[in-house]
Amino acid sequence: MPIFCYKCPDCEWTLEDSRPRADRNLMPMCQACGAHCERDMNAEHGCSRMASSGEVRSVNAGVGIDQIQEANKHYADLDVHFCPKTGDMVARNRGQYLKALARRGLFNRDEIRSPKHFS
Repeated sequence: MPIFCYKCPDCEWTLEDSRPRADRNLMPMCQACGAHCERDMNAEHGCSRMASSGEVRSVNAGVGIDQIQEANKHYADLDVHFCPKTGDMVARNRGQYLKALARRGLFNRDEIRSPKHFS
């Protein structure tokens, strides 16, 4: 069965759910606030999400809820914070996002330009 991603428009709670294709548009209720969730097509396609404000949100570069306070201190010099409800990393812009990834020893697969990154 395919995995579908959903996001609460009110509190940004996220859900990945394995369900039949016929049920993909049955929107689940948010377990955090009770609102109806919406399909999160960007998460389903493995992309970082870019908000209308230019912020870049990354689930993959996020931290656990219990690590948020420590992570916010570690990245205080960058325009990066971690969502208090989900632990997602939120950067002010793409440049800050890439700097934060580099500090964590991660990379964005869309930024790979040469084979040297694979050594």
